[in-house]
Amino acid sequence: MPFARLTVGYTYVYQDDNARPHRVRTVVNFMETEGIKHMECPAVSPDMSSIQNLWSEVTRTMDVSANQSTNLAELRQIVIDAWQALPL
Repeated sequence: MPFARLTVGYTYVYQDDNARPHRVRTVVNFMETEGIKHMECPAVSPDMSSIQNLWSEVTRTMDVSANQSTNLAELRQIVIDAWQALPL
């Protein structure tokens, strides 16, 4: 929160995906105590994080190849190739 306040100020609205760890009483109490506004949105909304959709595409593209990798360097290249194969 200090980073957000330093870069955006005290008017920012916190956004998360309503996952259970983000909604536990401790977190909710902290946010209320700190005066942090929370954006209301449906849980597990596909609009929340477009990167989730991208990673889903990457993993589908690399599923077969990833099982054939024998070391970290090969796996890294498979991920890079899958990322670069995504249409703009």
